[in-house]
Amino acid sequence: MEDMNKFFRMNEGRILASTQAIARLFAVDKKTVAVWAKKGLPRVTTGWYDLQGCLEFKNIKNSEHGESLEQQKLKADLRYREARADNEELKQKAAIGEYIAVAEIEERLKETFAQVKTTLLAIGQKTMADIYNQYPEVAFDVKHTVECEIERGLAQLATGAKQTASGRYSKAKSK
Repeated sequence: MEDMNKFFRMNEGRILASTQAIARLFAVDKKTVAVWAKKGLPRVTTGWYDLQGCLEFKNIKNSEHGESLEQQKLKADLRYREARADNEELKQKAAIGEYIAVAEIEERLKETFAQVKTTLLAIGQKTMADIYNQYPEVAFDVKHTVECEIERGLAQLATGAKQTASGRYSKAKSK
């Protein structure tokens, strides 16, 4: 895993992202990030941008469905980065003799699930990109279908619903 400090750092309570991190996050090249900076992308210093400000600058909305899948992914990624920073703080406290608290275990689980969610939500875009050259007429339909199924699966995971034989979801019974 690449060194997180190369891509992200904290400054006055804000998470700063490098040009390379912003380019990866929005799936564009560094030149596009430079163009966005000229158009108002919130740059803090040379090569570093306010991550929250960048998300607000790129505010990708889909009026039909509220937040778009990409916006959900970006927000989940931001929450993941914040959780990771909090986790580092907890590690420092544990290093000076404090025990591992339940809160730290919960944070680690949240971090793991946030990472799983981010990875799953990227599958639709990757699938579309992979098949677009051979089947451009169905690529967007495939992307939409994959994203819908992933969103449904994540919702099922979040609510504890169980899929029945008919394909419908019912609330899981507690034991």
